[in-house]
Amino acid sequence: MEKTTRHVFRLSAALALCALMLFPPASVAKENHLAKAKSPYLRLYKDSPVEWREWGPEALNLAKKLDKPLFISIGYFSCHYCRLMAQETFSNPEAARLINDKFIPVMVDRQERPGLDLFYQAYLRMTVGKSGWPMTIFAQPDGAPYSGAGSFISARQRDGSPGLVELATEALRIYVEEPDRLTQNSIILKEAYASVNSPKRSGEPEPSTEETMESLRKLYDRTNGGFAETPKFPNEPALLFIMENHAAVSDDLAFAQMSLEWMAQGAVRDHINGGFFRYASDDSWANPWLEKILSRNAMMSALYTKMYSPTADRFFLDVAVETANWVLGDLYRPGGGFWASQYSDGSFYLWTKGDAIKILGPSLGALFAEHMNLSDKKTAPAVADAPKSAMSVETMISAKEILRAETLKKRPAPALEKMALSSWSALMAESLVHVYEATGNEKYLTPALRTMDFIRNSMTVKNVLRHSYYEGLGTGEESFLEDYACAISLALTLFEATQDSAHLAVAEDMAKQARKLFTDNGRGGFFFTTPWAHTPLVRLKIRFDGSTPSPSAMMTRNMARLYALTGNMEYGDIAKRAAADLKLVVGSSIVNMGTALGTADMVDREAKQLILVGGADGAVVSQLYRELRNAFIPGAVTSFVLPDKPETAPEPFRDLKPEGGEPTLYICEDFECEEPVAGHKAIREALEKLAVRIR
Repeated sequence: MEKTTRHVFRLSAALALCALMLFPPASVAKENHLAKAKSPYLRLYKDSPVEWREWGPEALNLAKKLDKPLFISIGYFSCHYCRLMAQETFSNPEAARLINDKFIPVMVDRQERPGLDLFYQAYLRMTVGKSGWPMTIFAQPDGAPYSGAGSFISARQRDGSPGLVELATEALRIYVEEPDRLTQNSIILKEAYASVNSPKRSGEPEPSTEETMESLRKLYDRTNGGFAETPKFPNEPALLFIMENHAAVSDDLAFAQMSLEWMAQGAVRDHINGGFFRYASDDSWANPWLEKILSRNAMMSALYTKMYSPTADRFFLDVAVETANWVLGDLYRPGGGFWASQYSDGSFYLWTKGDAIKILGPSLGALFAEHMNLSDKKTAPAVADAPKSAMSVETMISAKEILRAETLKKRPAPALEKMALSSWSALMAESLVHVYEATGNEKYLTPALRTMDFIRNSMTVKNVLRHSYYEGLGTGEESFLEDYACAISLALTLFEATQDSAHLAVAEDMAKQARKLFTDNGRGGFFFTTPWAHTPLVRLKIRFDGSTPSPSAMMTRNMARLYALTGNMEYGDIAKRAAADLKLVVGSSIVNMGTALGTADMVDREAKQLILVGGADGAVVSQLYRELRNAFIPGAVTSFVLPDKPETAPEPFRDLKPEGGEPTLYICEDFECEEPVAGHKAIREALEKLAVRIR
């Protein structure tokens, strides 16, 4: 027995020594080219046996020099299956050796390089019908893709699906043996991408707003809220389109309200820590995909704040505030800006009834478990439909605080992705401005102002706004339309909220720069990438909503807002041309067209302006302006004129005067104003008539 044991030990030791020699552990491994990467996601792979490189001229030139195809893997920090593929697939000796020997391996962080990610997403949707992450792309040395997959791939064939070794072997064969096929592939791709940028409409007229609404209604999930698809995303822009659409009827508004109620009560919301997960894998929001990203929480916080206004239901504002508080507590970067995401394997968020009883005690724990649908199985909490016992709001809040504190003490905290993105940070800051206006609490305005300063000072290099910022490492190299679109929108909202004319000046300055970098002068609209971006084949236009609202649509709306505030016809003309460009894709993937549809409708209608001119009592007028800002009046811009300081208002409105020394509201369309409304009571009555209400 002793001999056998010793023999097994020696054999095991020998095998272990061989493994160490071939693939040493991370602590002593030879670092690959990602060791000096700025991206936190890329640095996760610095000890991988695959000799990864970053995307860029160096990798592309090497592929061309050695005549090797590119093996491109695209993922992101909070993606569980990306990490699983690294552990199971890229650490496989056979797979790693094949990739290293026959390809130039390139790792891409989709959040760092969204232009590249969207380009390859489009390829997979055109060829295999869907895309996802981790994304695998086989490409020619110039980056032109010719094969790929958008999901987790094992090292070897499993359950009838080819593994990475099989896929890579076939991709290599095509590259070596079928060069003519690759040449033809590039020609076809250029034509396909051109059709994505400039689709041709059939002879039928473009659908009206009413027809668009009717198409969207067919996708309503009237049982669980949201839209009939799985996995199930909140689709915030589509819900906001319904809320703001003049063609929406009471049934549509009730659907939007019900959708937000279901999401807030379901497990897609983190009821213990705050914030929302990325999506649910089921119809009823009960099985969340346990990823938390900033952009999702920015859009959700804004949407719940906006739903509070037409409903006057405090529930929606409470959800928005809780979400904002979670972001400020977990993702806010001191000094401005927000980190992009957190990663957890999911266990941090899962609970059993036994967990609740152990921490809260038998009585309160059982009551909490009943109200939050906890059982013996580990699940993410969700509000139960009909608990048998009552539980006060105060008791629920106290129980959550106890559980949260215990979680942080006993469970490994989610890893923080210390990368700030201009677009996501601006989106979150704008959401905080809305929360500030709804609550009056400057706790939410201050970080929004600091984020605007951070974007302008720390994320702008040589007058060009950069997409990414890394703590201790500075900014990235890339700039995208979404960064300018979100930052300009933030500046405009800050101006409307605070009436500090410096914000309007910032918006105009950034709009001037964005027009130079992204405008399609030939066809109208906007490209997503800069002229110097290293994106293969074409510069794409992104009209659909994704992890941020459609950047093309947001920029179009910015131009329309700038026209409505300044009267500069150049902004109006750009908005009209860009809106026509957006309409080219109306009718396709309608759930993902919310921002484009709402923007095109806004541009088609006369610019709506609500201008409050101050009276004698400044404090009272300020309160009245806050009421004006909180009224849900879709498509309107607002401004405030101080009679003793008219120069602080936008130029078109400086000559407006108060009537009889009373605060006066001017209701204008395209700078043509109705009879002024004077006095507090009359103004409030006018706002009541203008505002959308959901009863």
